[in-house]
Amino acid sequence: MVWSDDNIQQLEATKQIRRLLSTVTVDFLISPIEQVIQSAVVPRFVEFLFRDDLPQLQFEATSALSNIVAGTSKNTKVVIDHGEQYQCLSS
Repeated sequence: MVWSDDNIQQLEATKQIRRLLSTVTVDFLISPIEQVIQSAVVPRFVEFLFRDDLPQLQFEATSALSNIVAGTSKNTKVVIDHGEQYQCLSS
């Protein structure tokens, strides 16, 4: 689970979501990108970018976010907005 405090669960959940985002969207009523955005995990992935203690988690989060920003401009804006919010909160 992405929201778990357990590093292994965070990593495994992030990998699963990254794999979902890598799938072809032909058979989905709602694209995987939209599903992930609606699940509200984007801010958590942005947090993971700053986890210097877990480079594998950083990599998976970066890959997942890259897949999201490769969608529409609206998808890109979601990631940018959450990145800005995180920066303000962590300052």
